[in-house]
Amino acid sequence: MDIKKAGTGLLQKLGNNKLVARGIAKAIPKEEFLEGLRENWASAISKNSDTEEEVKKAYDRIKKSGYEGVFKSANITEDDLRQVIESIKNDKPVTFRRTEPKVGRNSPCPCGSGKKYKKCCGKEG
Repeated sequence: MDIKKAGTGLLQKLGNNKLVARGIAKAIPKEEFLEGLRENWASAISKNSDTEEEVKKAYDRIKKSGYEGVFKSANITEDDLRQVIESIKNDKPVTFRRTEPKVGRNSPCPCGSGKKYKKCCGKEG
């Protein structure tokens, strides 16, 4: 059974039929179920987010959806969710933040010429 067909969109595809969802969750190998979670949750988790906070949010989403039993049927534990979230965070590229404030167009040029930035180093072309 392909996780992308059965497990990835499981919650959306099955609607209110939780008994069927539990049966499918039992049939899907645990690692494939977790890989489906990784793929689905990747866009919602940032590199700098707190793992414990993300685990709490994940549990809240699962409870609100009413599919807590599906995750229990698939033997998905809190540690499994934590590992999924950590792997997502580790796969994200490191983003660099500016350490100095951005120079405005009408601010003095940081090169020390005394000209406005737009007339000095800010010129295009």
